[in-house]
Amino acid sequence: GDLAAAFALLVEAVRLNSGEERGEARTHLLDLFEIVGLDNPAIGPARLALSNALF
Repeated sequence: GDLAAAFALLVEAVRLNSGEERGEARTHLLDLFEIVGLDNPAIGPARLALSNALF
């Protein structure tokens, strides 16, 4: 599948939601990072986007 697109959808969910929904999207995204492997090149941009969405 398209990891970058999947990550982008979850980052958008983090950005648009608050409370429990935001936390669940964030946790799911972090779990996916672990599953695909932290050395996967799609993770770097997704981590930056997640950081921007959170702060």
